[in-house]
Amino acid sequence: MKRPFLLLIAILTAIPAMAQRTGYYRFPALHGTTLVFSAEGDLWRTDLSGGDAVRLTTHPGQERYPVMSPDGSQVAFYGAYEGEDELYVMPVAGGAPTRLTWDGGGSRPVSWSEDAGVVYMTPRYSTLPDFRLATINPETWDRSRVPLNQAADGVYAEDGTLWFVRMPRQASNSRWYKGGTAQTLWKWHPDDAEAELVVTDWPGTTKLPRPHGDRVYFLSDRGGKGMNVWSMHMDGSDFQRHTDHMDWDIQEHTLHGDNLVYRLGGDLYHLDLSTGQEARIPISLVSDFDQRRETWEQEPMQHLSSWSVSPDGKRVALAARGEVFVAPAGEEGRLVHVSRDSGVRFRSARFAPDGTHLLGISDASGELEWWRLPVDGIGVPSQISSGMAHLKQDGVPSPDGKWLVHPDYDRNLWLLNLEKGTSRRIGEPSPIWTGQGPSPAWSSDSRYVAFENALVNRMATLYVHDVAENRTTEVTTHRYEDYAPAFGKKGDWLYFLSDRTLTSSVGSPWGARAPAPHFENQTRIYAIPIKEGARWAFRVPTETDVKPDSTERPTTFSLTESVHEAPVPRGNYAALSSNDKRLFYLSQDSGWNLVAVDLEPEAKPVVLVEGVSGYDLSADGSSILVRRGSTLAVIPASSGAKADLDKGKVDLSSWKIPVDPPAEWQQMFVDAWRLHRDYFWDPNMHGVNWEAVRAQYEPLVERVTSREELTDIQAQMISHLSLMHSNARSGEVREGNDDIQPASLGGMYERVESGFRVTHVYRTDPDLPGERAPLARLDVGVGPGAVITMVDGESTAGAPDLGVFLRGKAGQPVRLRVMEGDSTRDVIVEAVSIGEERDLRYDDWEYTRRLQTEEDGDGQIGYVHLRAMGSSNIAEWTRDFYPVFNRAGLILDFRHNNGGNIDSWILQDLVRRPWMYFQGRSGGPFWNMHYAFHGHMVMLVDERSASDGEAVADGFRRLGLGTVIGTRTWGGEIWLSGSNRQVDSGVVRASEAGVYGAEGEWLLEGWGLEPDIVVDNLPRATFDGRDAQLEAAIAHLQELIRTDPRGMPPPPPYPIVVPGEGFPTPWRSRY
Repeated sequence: MKRPFLLLIAILTAIPAMAQRTGYYRFPALHGTTLVFSAEGDLWRTDLSGGDAVRLTTHPGQERYPVMSPDGSQVAFYGAYEGEDELYVMPVAGGAPTRLTWDGGGSRPVSWSEDAGVVYMTPRYSTLPDFRLATINPETWDRSRVPLNQAADGVYAEDGTLWFVRMPRQASNSRWYKGGTAQTLWKWHPDDAEAELVVTDWPGTTKLPRPHGDRVYFLSDRGGKGMNVWSMHMDGSDFQRHTDHMDWDIQEHTLHGDNLVYRLGGDLYHLDLSTGQEARIPISLVSDFDQRRETWEQEPMQHLSSWSVSPDGKRVALAARGEVFVAPAGEEGRLVHVSRDSGVRFRSARFAPDGTHLLGISDASGELEWWRLPVDGIGVPSQISSGMAHLKQDGVPSPDGKWLVHPDYDRNLWLLNLEKGTSRRIGEPSPIWTGQGPSPAWSSDSRYVAFENALVNRMATLYVHDVAENRTTEVTTHRYEDYAPAFGKKGDWLYFLSDRTLTSSVGSPWGARAPAPHFENQTRIYAIPIKEGARWAFRVPTETDVKPDSTERPTTFSLTESVHEAPVPRGNYAALSSNDKRLFYLSQDSGWNLVAVDLEPEAKPVVLVEGVSGYDLSADGSSILVRRGSTLAVIPASSGAKADLDKGKVDLSSWKIPVDPPAEWQQMFVDAWRLHRDYFWDPNMHGVNWEAVRAQYEPLVERVTSREELTDIQAQMISHLSLMHSNARSGEVREGNDDIQPASLGGMYERVESGFRVTHVYRTDPDLPGERAPLARLDVGVGPGAVITMVDGESTAGAPDLGVFLRGKAGQPVRLRVMEGDSTRDVIVEAVSIGEERDLRYDDWEYTRRLQTEEDGDGQIGYVHLRAMGSSNIAEWTRDFYPVFNRAGLILDFRHNNGGNIDSWILQDLVRRPWMYFQGRSGGPFWNMHYAFHGHMVMLVDERSASDGEAVADGFRRLGLGTVIGTRTWGGEIWLSGSNRQVDSGVVRASEAGVYGAEGEWLLEGWGLEPDIVVDNLPRATFDGRDAQLEAAIAHLQELIRTDPRGMPPPPPYPIVVPGEGFPTPWRSRY
């Protein structure tokens, strides 16, 4: 009788493992009634009617974007078997996948051709970071390129016409987008001289063409609805909508015969085109759902969000991956897991002043609130604050443990009563958007809080708040940047850092490339006495000194005339703190160093630890927790130079964190929703019912089986805000064990019988020999026409791709056997990474634009291209602008510029104007302002000019500097900091600051900048080597130079001094 009972138990025990059968389905591909899709990062096969799906792939990496062969026997897909995403093909019935590309990532199948094999899009054949289409035969490895530039998602119709879009996607998640990179339909036939834009009446999105019969089916957001299935005649007429979704966007679709399958949310739907009937396909996954089981975070330090030392320096509190731990400092002890819930995120944790508990910020209540946690891990956390839905940031408890002061994202500073849980605001928030809040510090008696606040003039001023009197006093002026306050432990001084030493390392603008003043090492340490008669610790005693009495002095903060300067050399300093014997701060050299200086006359700063990323001084002033790289160590505050970190190292070798993925995914979904609510630039959320949007998408989270699926839900959710710069990026994703990075020789090749013939070697600026392509280096000299027959002793004949032989060899010497005509030689070349190859391709494009400008412009026109607007790109500007500042014309090429924040640097150079001229006894005249451009300017933009790359163009036009030529830009001018990280280090970016003009209009957002002269680089002509936009810029400037020459005025004759009158001064008559 026991056996059936035991069998029943076994069956019931198995049921929970099989209960989660509904997955999250994406990327459908259809042939007949066979449906392939992606779920759990794998490919699955089922029937059009649904039912239990069969898993086709099992590799831990991601397999996506399946497309079925014309006979339905094979499926091509995008897989990450060796690290980079490449193109693979496998039998639909199941079997081993075959790799087809070694392009270095980004090669994605889009369709099949009846005769040429898989049609795929790849960046490999474009020098710009664009996609082009190519085909590859899985049987013969024969490749061919579709002769179109900037083409993606191409599908051949029965008559040989290729239907495609120019843009594969735009980077932000935004519904109803109508900016310059909106996808729209084009077509091209091999007999056509040029491709044709088909959809011309709708500025929004029209994508994923699927020819069928005499119509083309596609997705579009036209007609005031969401993204729906539409169709039109092949001639671009008779638009018809076949689905009617408003609140949801269709994400993908696939078509075979009269059956169309599309994805809505996380489900697949069948649309019968012959009847118009549509229904959800009921699919079940028979799976162990491996990515939903509990896992272990093996490297918590990669997710460390908070670390602090106990009041006595014997323990440290750590917040990582949303969990809180307490570890012993430099001695044996127990690693305590204080919080134990993957569904709750603790952003920070620090010890209370008495060391008996921790204080941390958690979202356990649904909002970010302060919580109290047991240090020993025994017991449950208890909530302290409540009722204030704003993005709280880490804070500092008062020494007596009664208060906690903390900023929030809106730059308010709050004083929290730790006993009552009530809060009150201190002072006023900063009137400007700074991206960061104040850093408060407490006095030793817990009565005063010092903090800095940015003013309208963008200077930071110090304030002191009297907790007892609820009064805030401004204690420094508005003339300097004052920050990082720290009270002395004896309560008689307020120390702070201030940038007041303004000594330029550049003496004048008269040098190469117009050197600007540069103020390095501006910071010194200052102090204000807050007790009458306070003695200055650094003052050298004299014989006239009077012995101080012990009378308690009143505290005062009328202080601007009593600022003292510490005898510490100026530098780049941050993070000031103090105990009763020393000041501590960070000093920046090549990295950040922890420095101490004794509070004594003639004391010298001592570097305690080099290369740190931060430190925390214990409440009793005895110990310092230091972070250097992945090492945490507690050192005595009395340490001398180069303190020994090993002795106080926090042993985290056994630190692992259990992670419950479904709970964490739920937390991250709500976190993404809340981050947008709290970071978003418009408090009214563009009028969107944000609560309703959460309710719409939250049920999908229960179906998530991988991190990428959660990201997909987040992206759909935030798209309802219809804003650029808003997107979601996955954090930790499942990957395979192999990470074999491809390498490159810096050229393009074609397969021949004996190996691979070089067809092109990327050209770079000859003035920068270190940036040459490997094959182009002077000691190698392999050029077009040469055939590579061997790589490191292996014959290349018959191989599918040269990349087969270069895997894992980036940065390594590679031996090539090269056949050049009738001769053969061996060369050693150092292969480069695929990332470096992308730069080489871009270098080739940029260098050839400059050569074309020099040649076609007869040397009168300069050319400058910027790829982005980051801190590194100003070097490109400085390198390329100043050598051509004296040309009659200038082309500023900001096409494909993906943004940044240096537009003001660029524009301030361009607004310079000559206003006077110098003439010496020899040589020609030259002008001031130094390096001012005085000719005609044109700025080139295109649909990939984005963010600050289009803002600079708008400024260029608004300032009247010249003509803008090209196509309409991306349309993203609500700016952000990009700091919205999730618990697994993923990102959900929320736009934070809008941009408007003097006319009172928001600039560019969602539409982009309309150029003054519209010129498009059409797909076929550009593939053949033309750059119509550059040609138009050159022609426009040549006409301006001809009709409006702006030469330098000649100097007047040298003056003749008339005896008795002196130097002739005719200019006086004009005043």
